[in-house]
Amino acid sequence: MVSSVSDPQRTPVVGLTTYLERAKQGVWDVRASFLPQQYFDAVTASGASAVLLPPQPRPEQAA
Repeated sequence: MVSSVSDPQRTPVVGLTTYLERAKQGVWDVRASFLPQQYFDAVTASGASAVLLPPQPRPEQAA
């Protein structure tokens, strides 16, 4: 059975792009994917599920 997007029991999923930034915590000192919390808070407050999408090395192929 295939569910339609308008199915009220189905939670929408929203992809949020992130950016690379230096992350230094404890023994870690690496580049990591980040996104300000208010972005995914707004998505979840609207009833959707947020999926964080990390940057890709070759965006045209990732699409």
